[in-house]
Order: sequence, then structure tokens, then C-alpha cells
Amino acid sequence: MEVFYTHSINDLLEMTLEVDTEFEDVMQAKKLDQYSIPTRYPNVLPGGVPSRFFDDPEEAEDAKHLAKSVLMLVERRFHPPLIGELRWDIIEGERWRRVNDFWM
Repeated sequence: MEVFYTHSINDLLEMTLEVDTEFEDVMQAKKLDQYSIPTRYPNVLPGGVPSRFFDDPEEAEDAKHLAKSVLMLVERRFHPPLIGELRWDIIEGERWRRVNDFWM
């Protein structure tokens, strides 16, 4: 078995499709790859300030929606049955939420 490490959403979705075709529904999330490097490494952009290039609220909402759709699908398809109702909601600003008297 080949172990493949990547941060590319597109690559991860392509690999996941080989196992679960339901991920076809979120393939548009591959667009998130365009934000990966420039928003984390300012020296990649001319002028070096990501906020000068990523300042469109509608674009941010679209990206948030795409990311959330992937997270929700992953949660639904790969949800560990012993954890119960896990709500991992980074998008809404909460990293961990208390569920069934456990901190997730």
C-alpha cells in the first residue's frame, strides 16, 4: 500500500472518491486549494499582505460553505459510532463542543 501525504484538497478528494463515491458531491471544494499557500505564506504574494488580495466577503462566504460541506460529509460518512453526536464546528468558531458529557 502506498502512503500518500498531501495538503491538497483536490488530491484528498480524488483519493477519497476511490473509496466513497458520495464525495463527488463536494468536489467543488477543490477550489479551496487556491487559498492554502497564499493565505499562510504572505511572501508568496506581491506586496506580502494576504488581506489586500483576499478581501471579498462573498468569496469568503463561498469558501466557508465549501469547507463546511466537506466537514459535514466527513462527519456523516466517517463518524465514529462510539462518540455519539459529534459536532466539530471550526467554521462557527468552536473547536470542541460538549456532547453527551464528553468534550470532543
